[in-house]
Amino acid sequence: MIGFFRKIRKQLADDNQFFKYSRYAIGEIILVVIGILIALQVNNWNEFQKDREIEKKALLNLVENMELTINKAERKIARIQRHNKSGQIIFAAIKNSDQTIDTLGRHFHWALMNHANLALSKAGYESLKNIGFEIIRNEILKKEIVNLHENTYIELSRMQKWGEEVRPDLDTYLIDHFIRYNNGNWMPRNFNEVAKDHYFYGLINIAEGQRNFYMREYKKMLVETKRVLQLIQDELGEVN
Repeated sequence: MIGFFRKIRKQLADDNQFFKYSRYAIGEIILVVIGILIALQVNNWNEFQKDREIEKKALLNLVENMELTINKAERKIARIQRHNKSGQIIFAAIKNSDQTIDTLGRHFHWALMNHANLALSKAGYESLKNIGFEIIRNEILKKEIVNLHENTYIELSRMQKWGEEVRPDLDTYLIDHFIRYNNGNWMPRNFNEVAKDHYFYGLINIAEGQRNFYMREYKKMLVETKRVLQLIQDELGEVN
């Protein structure tokens, strides 16, 4: 048996086949390794592309929510400005003992609204938290998004609770001292009684003070939201 293997070895050495097979085997190994590396690269690229699609969708959801919040806040500010004028109209009407203006009713109602009820749109941010913030590659953008939602928005929500605490007093006075007609207008049950009620004046002043406070806060929130929104839109431009 030993002699048999010695014979084969001698033949391979004589024909130089050993080195041919060795080179072939090494080449096969190299090809296999290269194939594995290429497969890994392709898999990594596919995973990268999937992550980028998830990132893009998450950013687009944030854009949609933030644009909705901006729209809500701008409309709220416009209403606050109108309702501040309502308070002025009510004071002027009471001062002049004017009981003949039919549209006073809605001004009575509006003058007592403090607008502590701006609902922020945050579904996109909650979705991003579930996905994981690491999906966003831009570290600066990630911090800006988190800061906007976890600080600016939460602080604004906290401030609005102050207005909600006073809101029942405004609603109670309106229900106790006014009649609501089918057209939605509220008119005093007794105009002279309301005209002499300093508590009513105080409620209007409180409501106006709260409206002005919230208007300032809403405007600051708008500036911050628009700034972060632009950052996201810039990032989406680069992604595309």
